Amino acid sequence: MNWQKNRLWIGALAFAALLGTSYFVIQKRHDEGGAPAGSAAAATLPEIDRNELDALEIRRPSLPPIRLAKSGSGWRLTAPLDSAVDMTTLNAALDKLDTLEVNGTAANNRANHARLEVTPETGIRVLAMKGSTTVADLWIGAFRGSATMVRVEGQDRVFAVEGSIQYAFKKDVKEWRDREITNVEPNDVVAIRFEGPKGTYSFTKSGDDWTVDAGSAAIARFAPSKLVGLVQSVARLRATDFANADVTAEQHGFESPEATTITFRTAGEAGTQEYAVRIGKASASGDREFFARRTGVDSIYVISSYLANRLAPDADALSTPADAGAPAAAPEPPPGMGAMGGPGGMPGAGQLPPELMQQIQQQLRAQQAQQAGGGH
Repeated sequence: MNWQKNRLWIGALAFAALLGTSYFVIQKRHDEGGAPAGSAAAATLPEIDRNELDALEIRRPSLPPIRLAKSGSGWRLTAPLDSAVDMTTLNAALDKLDTLEVNGTAANNRANHARLEVTPETGIRVLAMKGSTTVADLWIGAFRGSATMVRVEGQDRVFAVEGSIQYAFKKDVKEWRDREITNVEPNDVVAIRFEGPKGTYSFTKSGDDWTVDAGSAAIARFAPSKLVGLVQSVARLRATDFANADVTAEQHGFESPEATTITFRTAGEAGTQEYAVRIGKASASGDREFFARRTGVDSIYVISSYLANRLAPDADALSTPADAGAPAAAPEPPPGMGAMGGPGGMPGAGQLPPELMQQIQQQLRAQQAQQAGGGH
């Protein structure tokens, strides 16, 4: 009987040891940040409906806050400066907030916040607001595996949220601004004029056909297809950046002799519209970028040198190359064959068809090459 009692005691001790070990592992995992995926039920992220939001604030380490707010039927960037918003960028951010999906808990202890990049020194703080109410105040951190670390301000718990999120908020101010200079349907453009140091070129479209205006500089071999390409570039003109706020008139050079002015007119569903874009001097980054401005818009844009040069055309840029379309030179007659096709060009021999002459010439050249190479 004693051995049975000993077995019971041994079993009880082993079970107690197993319970203790399990508790230690679970508690350690809890303290250091590991928790089962299903543990998110105890706490979760706030529900965010993008359609109810009317302001968004993004705070990045050591940088001025970025604030976007509804204005009328749209949105505007209101800090650190006032500007139209790039709606593609804004919609990407709003969509991410609207579709946050918690996979589980990544950490419960604030000692892990820095490692997961959800602190003021490492994370991106995003505040989503509806009126005077803050709907969500989140720290968006590192991407680990297939999840992004997200923490609610004032809480220690860090959630693992499905997918990559940080990229939608980790953007420079210029990426939130609307870099669209013009955005019209190219087919709606019915008149366009280029004025600059390379000359003045003016065109009008009737139906689908472009013609050179009477007051335009001469173009010897006008190529309408090349003009169509320029019209497409002007109609969908987009900046790469913006000029610094302190850029001077001398620096941007819109009134200098170097400037090029492009004016064009559209006739579409909205009626007739007039546009004017001016391209000035090279920006401070050298000749790789140039200042540009659209009449009626305060922003001074920066465009690529490729676009700046393309939109300041000369006659050659609007012409068909001089040798394009010229008839191909007739093949030289084979050795020993005259121009008339007979031996030595004997009169009355008759002229061989060009196709036959070309075949004979190719065969003779092949034979000569074979002989030169030592073939038989």
